[in-house]
Amino acid sequence: MTGFRKHAERRYTVAEAAAILEQPQKRISNALERELRPLGLGSLDRDERTISSRGLVALELLRDFASWFTPQFRKAVIMEALRASSIDTISVQKGRVMVSIAEQRQRVNKAKDRLREAEALVVRDPEILGGEPCVKGTRIPAYLVGALARKHGIAEVHTTYPSLSRQMIELVALYVEANPRKGRPRQAELSAPKGAKRGKAKKVRLDRGSHPTPSIRAAD
Repeated sequence: MTGFRKHAERRYTVAEAAAILEQPQKRISNALERELRPLGLGSLDRDERTISSRGLVALELLRDFASWFTPQFRKAVIMEALRASSIDTISVQKGRVMVSIAEQRQRVNKAKDRLREAEALVVRDPEILGGEPCVKGTRIPAYLVGALARKHGIAEVHTTYPSLSRQMIELVALYVEANPRKGRPRQAELSAPKGAKRGKAKKVRLDRGSHPTPSIRAAD
């Protein structure tokens, strides 16, 4: 029970939310200011902006319904979803519309699990590279792996570091995306791996599943 409470109470930064939900940080920041904070799903502290676990579900709902309905209707959907946190279908606008939120809740849970996997894979040890975040069990810098994956692709990183599986590289890339390094990238992170061809930077898309069309139907 204690573990469940910790999981439920965790709050996510804008960068973490953007990484695990594959949404632009600007969109999440706008939603945090306009819709999440007024509903108690996020905070705008002076030092850091954070979003609750239920706020992540709200972000998925906003992603799916942003172009479908008016802001008032989207707000109604979110409010009903918060009241009905244990069911998968909600009724809005006096029972005239039924909205399934099972897909959004499932996507968010999978995304949170994947972030925890990524965090467990990256470790800091003062005796290894001066405490630089590294892939667990190696001396390979996590931010180097993330930068190379973004610039040259997963396959190229695997060729350079064959001890890392594709899944490990994807998780490390997710960690780096969720925890951007402050300041300018180090020179090693800007260099191409041996044998890599320089070209346009690649957007690494992690295999987290597709986003199905929201399920909506008229209420009986």
